[in-house]
Amino acid sequence: MLFQELECSAVVRLTHSDEQNVGCIFGFTRMFVDEVAVFNAHVTRMVLEDNSRCWHANGRRTLSQPSSTVYELLRQLGVHPVKGTRSNEGT
Repeated sequence: MLFQELECSAVVRLTHSDEQNVGCIFGFTRMFVDEVAVFNAHVTRMVLEDNSRCWHANGRRTLSQPSSTVYELLRQLGVHPVKGTRSNEGT
């Protein structure tokens, strides 16, 4: 849901595969982040608000880098930056 909202706001661009047999739990095959600082702010807010009560499941209410939890989850699920496209802006 967050990625779809960010796509509507032109923060990210999501591409979808034309192949029927390619599936992704996220509903996209590539994500291009055009507004890194805005993307990071939304991810951080989502973790801090924790509306689904999943980001603070271990009882820790204070996270030094809230967005790192989401980035690590994305990494473990196979979402990686393309070499040469990473930006330090807003991180």
